[in-house]
Amino acid sequence: MSQRLIAALLPTFVALMLSTGGRAFAADPYPDRIVKLIVPFAAGGPGDAIARAAADALKDELRQTFVVENVPGAGGTIGARVVANARPDGYTLLATSASTQAIAPALAKTQPFDPLKDFAPVALLAHSVFVVVVHPSVPAKSLSELVAAARARPGALNYPSSGSGSLIHLAGLQFQALSGTQLTHVPYKGSQPATMDLVAGLLQVQFAELGSVLPFVKSGQVRPLAVIAPRRVAELPDVPTAAEAGMPRLEVPGWFALFAPAKTPAPVIETLSKATAAAMQRPATATRLRAIGIHVLAGDGEVLRRRVEDDAQRMGELIRKAGLRAVE
Repeated sequence: MSQRLIAALLPTFVALMLSTGGRAFAADPYPDRIVKLIVPFAAGGPGDAIARAAADALKDELRQTFVVENVPGAGGTIGARVVANARPDGYTLLATSASTQAIAPALAKTQPFDPLKDFAPVALLAHSVFVVVVHPSVPAKSLSELVAAARARPGALNYPSSGSGSLIHLAGLQFQALSGTQLTHVPYKGSQPATMDLVAGLLQVQFAELGSVLPFVKSGQVRPLAVIAPRRVAELPDVPTAAEAGMPRLEVPGWFALFAPAKTPAPVIETLSKATAAAMQRPATATRLRAIGIHVLAGDGEVLRRRVEDDAQRMGELIRKAGLRAVE
């Protein structure tokens, strides 16, 4: 190359290097700056706790800061849309549950987003264990006895939820559909006041997250009949699973997972997926979540994609049969 040609090309080369911060030929490894985890729910809930535990563990795993930002509203769809519309570079992620990815689209009159086309699944994080509990005034000591009691007095047993279309509401609908029973649904603005009314005897049955009712189970103020989980849990080792109690199809999609915007580069997704698996398996992370009744759940992006597909179909069918619609 002649000196004249070099001299002619030098300004262009210098401008290119300046515009890319010196990274014209080798991009910095991901992540090289703060990563934001959008949680589409209010602070203080189980989803928020899982996201913050994951952020702390990912910070240690990838040597980069991960921050949690709560963007609640519209059943989680506002925060989810923020991520769906974000730049697909791996620096804005969605830490959410089946509520937004498998349930909200079926409840909405107009599709807020496509949970499969608008997001790239990264990894599963954890899941909330659900448990069927009754007030001690209910004579049932097992799930089959609860079914018998409900059949004997259709509509006499009340069960609460944290709102129409919530996981707890759908668990109750599943139970009724599978058992041929009729319970009376009482919607609340949150699970905690519902639990307190169960303890007070104003309600008879609850399909509750383990962490919210465990203290009352331990004190004998409510009686557990079955855990809605693939296997028994250490917190209640003597309580059978729903399958063991004769209702294998009673399932609640209580998973929480990490998603990126669609079209996020595959190497970024792979880095995040591997780091997330390692981060969530850290003993300190598992212990932190177990203390609030939440269990770590392993699964890469492909496992997560299948989970979203299956749960969206199953929950969508249940929602359509019940004629449920979100308030818009």
